Amino acid sequence: MASALAQNVRKYRRATGFSQERLAEESGLSIGTIRKIEQGGDVRTDTLHTLARALGVQTSALFATAAPEPVVGDEGNRRYLVELRKALMPPVGLDAPVAALGQPTDLDELHSRIADCHTLYWADRYDSVARKLPGLLRESEVTAANAEGTTTDVQPRPHARIRSCWQASTSLR
Repeated sequence: MASALAQNVRKYRRATGFSQERLAEESGLSIGTIRKIEQGGDVRTDTLHTLARALGVQTSALFATAAPEPVVGDEGNRRYLVELRKALMPPVGLDAPVAALGQPTDLDELHSRIADCHTLYWADRYDSVARKLPGLLRESEVTAANAEGTTTDVQPRPHARIRSCWQASTSLR
């Protein structure tokens, strides 16, 4: 089966009314190269750029595929995904980081909850991860922000543990 790239090259070639031979002439590439590309063979980006110029399209158009179909009937998970998106993406247009609000979580508790979420992730329990991860991300951020705000009361080792907890929770996304 031909790749999306091969299908796009063929589609644009046909839309311009070119045969493979004519595209080879217009692009300065060999007919063998054109055939190889349309059959899904490996191709360099500079070769695609040359093809795109000959076809009168942007190089990115050769890579573009159809938009994915929206998922219908999964309204239950959508709620969790919205919360996850809020936790992962900061508000647009703010120069300074948003201050994390809330009470810091005990490091051992935080580490245990991250490990539980990690186990769920590797067990393909993505719905459970999607429910737990937003709160876990916020708690990790609050705990890290509170620890970094205190320079004299907290030893360097807890700082490292907090950072590793936060990194572990973000790696689950």
